Amino acid sequence: MPKKTEYADCQYLNEAELPALVLAVPQKCDFKGKRIWQGIAHQTAGHGCHQHYMYGTILKPRPELVDKLQQITQHWLESDCGMGGSATLDEVVEYRKQLQEWLGVDCNTSYPDFEEGIYPIDCNAENLRKLSGEKFPKNLNDFIKREKREFPYLVHWQLYILGENCD
Repeated sequence: MPKKTEYADCQYLNEAELPALVLAVPQKCDFKGKRIWQGIAHQTAGHGCHQHYMYGTILKPRPELVDKLQQITQHWLESDCGMGGSATLDEVVEYRKQLQEWLGVDCNTSYPDFEEGIYPIDCNAENLRKLSGEKFPKNLNDFIKREKREFPYLVHWQLYILGENCD
């Protein structure tokens, strides 16, 4: 069951850890298994300084994609994309084309989160497989501890490339 979200335990990743491929949820949960889950704070939108908080795990990207992740984050660094509240349609279209051509993934449903420093990717089994050689359960909710008497609940899984923000 998700716990009350308190962001005091969220920490910023250091620049040496960026770009990072992150599987996350917006609320604190009791996670199970051996993966390391952490509260992550991240600043985005260039000089807009938007703050994002999530609970996630850093994934190991496929080696052949590491340079492409870096290219995406460097392309948008210092763009101030999203500073005015959201990215423009032209920016989203350009980002989507980069994802499709460079990584073979999409942001068809996740694009509203796109801005400098945070690069959403549709979170599904196919995209996870394409981006990381790690093993994932069929249902990502299997990462979360639940008591048998609890009703299944909807967890909004997110998949991001987190990159530097110019400010």
